Amino acid sequence: MGLTRSGALYYVTTTGAGQRSSIQVASFDFATGKLLSGPTDLTQEYLESDTQPTWSHDGKYLAYFSKLVRSGPANSLVAIRSAETGQMIRELRLQLTNIYSEIQWAHDGRSLLLQGRDFKGRWGTFQIDAQTGDLSPIMFHPPADVVYPNWSPDGRSLYFRRQIPGNQGFALIQRGLASGNEKEVIRRALVAGPIISPDGKYIATSSIDPSTNSRVKLLLPADGGEPREMMRVSADVEAGALADYGKGIGFVGGHWAADSQSFVTRKVFNDPKRSDEFWRIPIDGSAPSKLDLSWLTTRGHVGTWQETIFRFHPDGQRIAYTVIEKGAPLKQEVWMLENFLPTVAAKK
Repeated sequence: MGLTRSGALYYVTTTGAGQRSSIQVASFDFATGKLLSGPTDLTQEYLESDTQPTWSHDGKYLAYFSKLVRSGPANSLVAIRSAETGQMIRELRLQLTNIYSEIQWAHDGRSLLLQGRDFKGRWGTFQIDAQTGDLSPIMFHPPADVVYPNWSPDGRSLYFRRQIPGNQGFALIQRGLASGNEKEVIRRALVAGPIISPDGKYIATSSIDPSTNSRVKLLLPADGGEPREMMRVSADVEAGALADYGKGIGFVGGHWAADSQSFVTRKVFNDPKRSDEFWRIPIDGSAPSKLDLSWLTTRGHVGTWQETIFRFHPDGQRIAYTVIEKGAPLKQEVWMLENFLPTVAAKK
């Protein structure tokens, strides 16, 4: 904290880790969602808090956010581990603060996509070199203008959600990275972010049907065309304003199967007495089936509507997820240290 003129040093000690998170990986049966093996804890450093694991598209690497417990966003790292051995490959110190997006791998595995504010104070979407951590701006924009960005598999386009000015709803946008040209894919009173299938042919998203106050999961052709409804649930609450979307029953995010033929989403109840459900939805129109992933809501982190808690490996046989651990409560004390400086003989 500082040194007084009399030579007393004031400092703060902190004990207890408070709440921290770690990354676990387990083998599982994708058809049922059941675990085939006990989980492996990849991150065991007591003073680290790790979250949001994301597999590279070739399945060779796992990236996640890592930071020291009690540190600020400027001290956040992206850690990259080998998917085969679990060994640390490298840590990238981010040149960003106020990060507000998930980690997205480019399909060639050479770079990552993140949103935040650079050290010059500019908000935007940035490309991070996966070898060096060097930062390259894709575009500068206010935080609310580009949300839930997602690379196309060919690396030529960026898909994201944008709020239409004047309370005119939300739109999913496709932006050509070379040309900067933008195309509106869909516009609704409310629409979630775009989730691109591994083969690049489809976009999955969530929306609402205001006439029935239902929540719907939509499938959109990436090259254009009419959206198709994959699954619908009643909100089980009285119809209200769009601001009440998070009430009652609804969908949260989701992940594609490696073969792009089905999509897994989380059905939330926002009711502490009811556990969330996980559903696999075939894109061929077959009936959705419930997966036995309920262990994620107890072992993992239920979290908020916007959090991603698990990712499927491209081989469809492994799953990575975040676990929240509550340790000893944080305790801080102010101490003073005296008489520790060497004495200096007075000059005659």
